[in-house]
Amino acid sequence: MKQTPNPELNADRPAIGYLRVSTNVQAKDGFGLDVQRASIEATADRIGAKVVVWCSDEGVSGTVEALDRPGFNCIVEHLKAGDADLVLVHHADRLARTLTVQEAALAVLWSNKATVFIGGEEVIADDPSDPIRTMVRQILGAVNEYARRDAMLKMHSGRKAIRRADPARYIGGIVPAGCVVIDGRLTATPEFIDQIKGIREGIASGMSANAVAKELGMHPQQISRRLATATRVGI
Repeated sequence: MKQTPNPELNADRPAIGYLRVSTNVQAKDGFGLDVQRASIEATADRIGAKVVVWCSDEGVSGTVEALDRPGFNCIVEHLKAGDADLVLVHHADRLARTLTVQEAALAVLWSNKATVFIGGEEVIADDPSDPIRTMVRQILGAVNEYARRDAMLKMHSGRKAIRRADPARYIGGIVPAGCVVIDGRLTATPEFIDQIKGIREGIASGMSANAVAKELGMHPQQISRRLATATRVGI
Protein backbone atom coordinates (compact mmCIF):
# COMPACT_ATOMS: atom_id res chain seq x y z
CA MET A 1 0.00 0.00 0.00
CA LYS A 2 1.23 3.46 -0.88
CA GLN A 3 -0.42 6.71 0.10
CA THR A 4 0.87 10.17 -0.63
CA PRO A 5 -1.11 12.94 1.11
CA ASN A 6 -1.17 16.30 -0.58
CA PRO A 7 -1.50 19.11 1.97
CA GLU A 8 -2.04 21.82 -0.63
CA LEU A 9 -5.83 21.78 -0.56
CA ASN A 10 -7.73 24.44 -2.42
CA ALA A 11 -11.35 25.13 -3.26
CA ASP A 12 -11.53 21.95 -5.33
CA ARG A 13 -13.38 18.98 -3.88
CA PRO A 14 -10.86 16.61 -2.25
CA ALA A 15 -10.65 13.16 -3.80
CA ILE A 16 -8.97 9.80 -3.25
CA GLY A 17 -7.28 8.19 -6.24
CA TYR A 18 -7.17 4.39 -6.34
CA LEU A 19 -4.52 2.52 -8.33
CA ARG A 20 -4.08 -1.23 -8.80
CA VAL A 21 -1.76 -3.49 -10.78
CA SER A 22 -2.02 -7.26 -10.73
CA THR A 23 1.58 -8.46 -10.65
CA ASN A 24 4.70 -7.62 -8.73
CA VAL A 25 6.49 -7.11 -12.05
CA GLN A 26 3.96 -4.45 -13.04
CA ALA A 27 4.29 -2.85 -9.62
CA LYS A 28 8.10 -2.80 -9.80
CA ASP A 29 8.23 -1.45 -13.35
CA GLY A 30 5.33 0.95 -12.81
CA PHE A 31 3.51 -0.56 -15.80
CA GLY A 32 0.01 0.89 -15.85
CA LEU A 33 0.39 3.08 -12.77
CA ASP A 34 1.32 6.23 -14.68
CA VAL A 35 -1.55 5.70 -17.11
CA GLN A 36 -4.01 5.21 -14.26
CA ARG A 37 -2.72 8.24 -12.38
CA ALA A 38 -2.95 10.48 -15.46
CA SER A 39 -6.49 9.28 -16.17
CA ILE A 40 -7.61 9.93 -12.61
CA GLU A 41 -6.03 13.39 -12.55
CA ALA A 42 -7.75 14.23 -15.85
CA THR A 43 -11.09 13.24 -14.35
CA ALA A 44 -10.38 15.29 -11.25
CA ASP A 45 -9.58 18.37 -13.35
CA ARG A 46 -12.75 17.93 -15.39
CA ILE A 47 -15.10 17.64 -12.43
CA GLY A 48 -13.40 20.28 -10.28
CA ALA A 49 -11.74 17.92 -7.80
CA LYS A 50 -8.22 17.53 -6.45
CA VAL A 51 -6.59 14.24 -5.51
CA VAL A 52 -5.34 14.70 -1.94
CA VAL A 53 -4.34 11.09 -1.29
CA TRP A 54 -3.38 8.10 -3.43
CA CYS A 55 -4.15 4.55 -2.32
CA SER A 56 -2.71 1.67 -4.30
CA ASP A 57 -2.63 -2.10 -4.42
CA GLU A 58 0.50 -3.20 -6.21
CA GLY A 59 0.77 -6.84 -7.18
CA VAL A 60 -2.79 -7.58 -6.07
CA SER A 61 -5.29 -9.40 -8.29
CA GLY A 62 -8.63 -7.77 -9.05
CA THR A 63 -10.31 -11.02 -8.01
CA VAL A 64 -9.20 -10.51 -4.39
CA GLU A 65 -12.00 -9.29 -2.12
CA ALA A 66 -11.80 -5.53 -1.70
CA LEU A 67 -11.49 -5.55 2.09
CA ASP A 68 -8.61 -8.03 1.82
CA ARG A 69 -6.55 -5.41 -0.04
CA PRO A 70 -4.38 -2.90 1.88
CA GLY A 71 -4.93 -0.23 -0.76
CA PHE A 72 -8.70 -0.51 -0.70
CA ASN A 73 -8.67 -0.35 3.09
CA CYS A 74 -6.60 2.80 2.70
CA ILE A 75 -9.57 4.32 0.85
CA VAL A 76 -11.98 3.32 3.60
CA GLU A 77 -9.72 4.76 6.30
CA HIS A 78 -9.55 8.15 4.57
CA LEU A 79 -13.29 8.18 3.92
CA LYS A 80 -13.97 7.52 7.61
CA ALA A 81 -11.43 10.17 8.61
CA GLY A 82 -13.26 12.72 6.47
CA ASP A 83 -10.24 13.47 4.30
CA ALA A 84 -12.39 13.14 1.18
CA ASP A 85 -15.73 11.78 0.07
CA LEU A 86 -14.89 11.31 -3.61
CA VAL A 87 -13.19 8.19 -4.98
CA LEU A 88 -11.69 8.14 -8.48
CA VAL A 89 -10.72 4.95 -10.35
CA HIS A 90 -9.22 4.71 -13.84
CA HIS A 91 -11.32 1.76 -15.06
CA ALA A 92 -13.77 -0.79 -13.66
CA ASP A 93 -11.24 -3.61 -13.93
CA ARG A 94 -8.89 -1.69 -11.60
CA LEU A 95 -11.56 -1.87 -8.89
CA ALA A 96 -12.54 -5.48 -9.53
CA ARG A 97 -12.22 -8.31 -12.03
CA THR A 98 -15.34 -10.20 -11.04
CA LEU A 99 -18.94 -9.08 -10.67
CA THR A 100 -19.26 -10.19 -7.04
CA VAL A 101 -16.09 -8.37 -5.96
CA GLN A 102 -17.19 -5.26 -7.89
CA GLU A 103 -20.59 -5.12 -6.21
CA ALA A 104 -19.13 -5.73 -2.75
CA ALA A 105 -16.50 -3.02 -3.25
CA LEU A 106 -19.07 -0.47 -4.39
CA ALA A 107 -21.33 -1.34 -1.48
CA VAL A 108 -18.48 -0.63 0.97
CA LEU A 109 -17.69 2.71 -0.68
CA TRP A 110 -21.32 3.79 -0.78
CA SER A 111 -21.86 2.73 2.85
CA ASN A 112 -19.06 5.16 3.72
CA LYS A 113 -20.91 7.92 1.85
CA ALA A 114 -18.45 8.03 -1.05
CA THR A 115 -19.18 9.40 -4.49
CA VAL A 116 -17.50 7.06 -6.96
CA PHE A 117 -16.19 7.91 -10.41
CA ILE A 118 -14.94 5.07 -12.61
CA GLY A 119 -13.57 5.72 -16.07
CA GLY A 120 -14.49 9.38 -15.78
CA GLU A 121 -18.19 8.70 -15.09
CA GLU A 122 -20.04 8.71 -11.79
CA VAL A 123 -21.34 5.33 -10.66
CA ILE A 124 -24.64 6.22 -9.06
CA ALA A 125 -25.57 4.33 -5.90
CA ASP A 126 -28.40 1.83 -6.15
CA ASP A 127 -31.90 3.24 -6.05
CA PRO A 128 -34.89 0.89 -5.48
CA SER A 129 -36.96 3.12 -7.76
CA ASP A 130 -34.49 2.66 -10.65
CA PRO A 131 -33.59 -1.07 -10.92
CA ILE A 132 -32.45 -0.65 -14.53
CA ARG A 133 -29.47 1.38 -13.33
CA THR A 134 -28.33 -1.54 -11.17
CA MET A 135 -29.00 -4.05 -13.93
CA VAL A 136 -26.90 -2.14 -16.48
CA ARG A 137 -23.97 -1.81 -14.07
CA GLN A 138 -24.08 -5.51 -13.24
CA ILE A 139 -24.30 -6.50 -16.89
CA LEU A 140 -21.20 -4.42 -17.61
CA GLY A 141 -19.49 -6.05 -14.66
CA ALA A 142 -20.39 -9.50 -15.97
CA VAL A 143 -19.08 -8.57 -19.43
CA ASN A 144 -15.83 -7.41 -17.83
CA GLU A 145 -15.50 -10.72 -15.98
CA TYR A 146 -16.21 -12.68 -19.17
CA ALA A 147 -13.56 -10.69 -21.05
CA ARG A 148 -11.00 -11.52 -18.35
CA ARG A 149 -11.81 -15.24 -18.45
CA ASP A 150 -11.80 -15.29 -22.25
CA ALA A 151 -8.41 -13.57 -22.36
CA MET A 152 -6.99 -16.06 -19.87
CA LEU A 153 -8.32 -18.99 -21.91
CA LYS A 154 -6.79 -17.63 -25.11
CA MET A 155 -3.49 -17.02 -23.36
CA HIS A 156 -3.49 -20.55 -21.97
CA SER A 157 -4.32 -22.02 -25.39
CA GLY A 158 -1.59 -19.93 -27.00
CA ARG A 159 0.98 -21.12 -24.47
CA LYS A 160 0.01 -24.75 -25.08
CA ALA A 161 0.41 -24.27 -28.82
CA ILE A 162 3.85 -22.69 -28.38
CA ARG A 163 4.94 -25.48 -26.06
CA ARG A 164 3.82 -28.13 -28.54
CA ALA A 165 5.79 -26.45 -31.32
CA ASP A 166 8.89 -25.75 -29.24
CA PRO A 167 8.91 -27.63 -25.90
CA ALA A 168 12.16 -26.05 -24.69
CA ARG A 169 10.96 -22.47 -25.13
CA TYR A 170 10.26 -20.75 -21.81
CA ILE A 171 6.84 -19.09 -21.83
CA GLY A 172 6.55 -18.18 -18.19
CA GLY A 173 5.57 -20.01 -15.04
CA ILE A 174 7.60 -22.34 -12.85
CA VAL A 175 10.98 -23.35 -14.22
CA PRO A 176 11.26 -27.17 -14.07
CA ALA A 177 13.66 -28.57 -11.49
CA GLY A 178 17.13 -29.01 -12.97
CA CYS A 179 16.72 -26.25 -15.55
CA VAL A 180 17.59 -22.60 -15.95
CA VAL A 181 16.37 -20.07 -18.51
CA ILE A 182 19.01 -18.90 -20.98
CA ASP A 183 18.04 -16.63 -23.88
CA GLY A 184 14.38 -17.54 -23.45
CA ARG A 185 14.93 -21.29 -23.50
CA LEU A 186 14.93 -23.97 -20.82
CA THR A 187 18.45 -25.31 -20.44
CA ALA A 188 19.49 -28.29 -18.33
CA THR A 189 22.12 -27.74 -15.65
CA PRO A 190 25.21 -30.00 -15.59
CA GLU A 191 23.93 -31.56 -12.34
CA PHE A 192 20.59 -32.37 -13.96
CA ILE A 193 22.29 -33.93 -16.97
CA ASP A 194 24.31 -36.19 -14.63
CA GLN A 195 21.14 -37.08 -12.74
CA ILE A 196 19.31 -38.05 -15.93
CA LYS A 197 22.30 -40.14 -17.00
CA GLY A 198 22.13 -42.03 -13.69
CA ILE A 199 18.37 -42.60 -14.04
CA ARG A 200 18.67 -43.93 -17.57
CA GLU A 201 21.60 -46.18 -16.74
CA GLY A 202 19.70 -47.63 -13.78
CA ILE A 203 16.59 -48.32 -15.85
CA ALA A 204 18.70 -49.80 -18.69
CA SER A 205 20.29 -52.20 -16.20
CA GLY A 206 16.87 -53.57 -15.32
CA MET A 207 16.25 -51.64 -12.10
CA SER A 208 12.69 -50.59 -11.33
CA ALA A 209 11.81 -46.91 -11.04
CA ASN A 210 11.41 -47.38 -7.27
CA ALA A 211 14.86 -48.92 -7.02
CA VAL A 212 16.43 -46.15 -9.11
CA ALA A 213 14.73 -43.51 -6.99
CA LYS A 214 15.97 -45.12 -3.79
CA GLU A 215 19.48 -45.37 -5.21
CA LEU A 216 19.50 -41.67 -6.11
CA GLY A 217 17.70 -40.48 -2.98
CA MET A 218 14.58 -39.38 -4.86
CA HIS A 219 10.86 -39.98 -4.65
CA PRO A 220 9.64 -42.49 -7.28
CA GLN A 221 7.31 -39.89 -8.84
CA GLN A 222 10.31 -37.64 -9.46
CA ILE A 223 11.78 -40.16 -11.88
CA SER A 224 9.04 -39.78 -14.49
CA ARG A 225 8.99 -36.00 -14.02
CA ARG A 226 12.74 -35.72 -14.48
CA LEU A 227 12.62 -37.90 -17.61
CA ALA A 228 9.77 -35.82 -19.05
CA THR A 229 11.76 -32.63 -18.45
CA ALA A 230 14.84 -34.19 -20.03
CA THR A 231 12.83 -35.01 -23.17
CA ARG A 232 11.45 -31.48 -23.20
CA VAL A 233 14.90 -29.86 -23.17
CA GLY A 234 16.40 -32.39 -25.56
CA ILE A 235 18.82 -34.39 -23.45
